[in-house]
Amino acid sequence: MRTKTLVLAAAISAASLATSMAQVYSVNAVGYVNVTLKKGYNLISNPLNNGGNTLNEILPANTPLPEDTYVVAWDTTRGLTGGPGQQSFFFPDGGWDNDIVLPPGKGFFVYINPQTAPQNTYTITFVGEVPQGNLNNPISGGSRYNALSSQVPQAGKVSTDLGLVGMGDDILMVWDKNANPPGFGNNYYFLLDENNQPLGWSDLNVLVEPTIGVGDAFFLFRAAAGTSNWTRTFNVNTP
Repeated sequence: MRTKTLVLAAAISAASLATSMAQVYSVNAVGYVNVTLKKGYNLISNPLNNGGNTLNEILPANTPLPEDTYVVAWDTTRGLTGGPGQQSFFFPDGGWDNDIVLPPGKGFFVYINPQTAPQNTYTITFVGEVPQGNLNNPISGGSRYNALSSQVPQAGKVSTDLGLVGMGDDILMVWDKNANPPGFGNNYYFLLDENNQPLGWSDLNVLVEPTIGVGDAFFLFRAAAGTSNWTRTFNVNTP
């Protein structure tokens, strides 16, 4: 039987699971996810559908974020390889000045100013519905960087559990928000054998598959030309 590391369970199972990165509680296919942010840059994602998935819907004005916080989206079409896209600044009790759309599956940065933030950590809460059915998350190729996350609020190994199909010369970059300053930690390379058959992910020392937490995002550099899809077929009632 296929085992899924679900962190958002259906009501019929009367279960809720927790991960080290987030806590999730569910009622049917609706629930909420807590994500902890630290000072500096945090690379995260919106794990649940909420209305049109605009910033003011997914992180409303009463979200406990300090002044000088801003969001930076990622634009795969910018420059030769992709680059920072739209920005939005947060005003406590006032909301965001640019209502960027950030659906599940897309990574973005949240910057908390270390010089002015009175706390070391902040917990934000995403509320919404679990994406279900046939899900497609576009990946831009042609030597471009993509800021991605699982479209499903599920923690696990990026290919085995979350279904990302690697291609030769892919590089997956995991963000380390605990570093000082925060930045990219481990890099993983998707390797092929001499017959161009997939070997899997490696840190260039051993084969090791990266694990992605709920609400976490990562960068994927895809050298292969064209646009492909990270596909999932998901239902919260399927064990």
